[in-house]
Amino acid sequence: MDSSTQISSIDDLREALTHDRRDVVVMQAIANVTDRQPMDGWWQMSPGDRTQGIYDEIRRLDQARVN
Repeated sequence: MDSSTQISSIDDLREALTHDRRDVVVMQAIANVTDRQPMDGWWQMSPGDRTQGIYDEIRRLDQARVN
């Protein structure tokens, strides 16, 4: 493998690692909250209630990591 191929591969790896900038804790919180109820119930909630549920779950997950 020549040096230009190595650099290209490293750049590709960096791109793959940095392309998805979603926070793992936030994504886990969303999954946890949405999994607790049927999807139609989720969409019947107000946007504020959905957001509050996600924030509460983020705080719970952060606290669990600290302890």
